[in-house]
Amino acid sequence: MVKLKKDIMPIFYKVEANDVKLKTKLYRDQLSEYGKEYDADKVKWGRALEEVGAIFDKAQLEGTFKEVGRIKAWTLMDYPG
Repeated sequence: MVKLKKDIMPIFYKVEANDVKLKTKLYRDQLSEYGKEYDADKVKWGRALEEVGAIFDKAQLEGTFKEVGRIKAWTLMDYPG
C-alpha cells in the first residue's frame, strides 16, 4: 500500500507504536518464526508493517482510533435490532 500511495488506516488493539514498528518482541518474534517457515515473498507484510508504523506517530494513531470509533457507532446505528 505504501508503494501505491494509498491511504492506510491501521487498526491495532492493545499495542504500542513500538510493537508495530517491530522494536519489541510482540510481533518481531512471530515474524521471525514465519520467516523460517515460509519464503521471503510471503512475509513481505513484515516490512510493510514497519513502514506503516514509521508513518504514524501517537497523535495520528489516536486520531485513527477516534475515526474507527465513529465508524463503529455508525455501523451499530445501521443495525439497531
